[in-house]
Amino acid sequence: MNSKIFTAKPAWAEGIAIMRVFTGILIIKFGWEMFNQPLMADYARFLTEQHFPAPKLSAYLAKVAELAGVSF
Repeated sequence: MNSKIFTAKPAWAEGIAIMRVFTGILIIKFGWEMFNQPLMADYARFLTEQHFPAPKLSAYLAKVAELAGVSF
């Protein structure tokens, strides 16, 4: 029993890969919202209320970061 718990070899390495792929798909889904103009206007409006500088640019940069961040 202890040999399975205290080992350097992961118990289920494929599970970690599956979780990473699933998480990447979710992040792509939310990054893809960049192409939905009414939704981006809502994001920019929210950032305006929060007093962000350049709210529209900030909203688009956040969505680009979500899309680009998945590949790294």
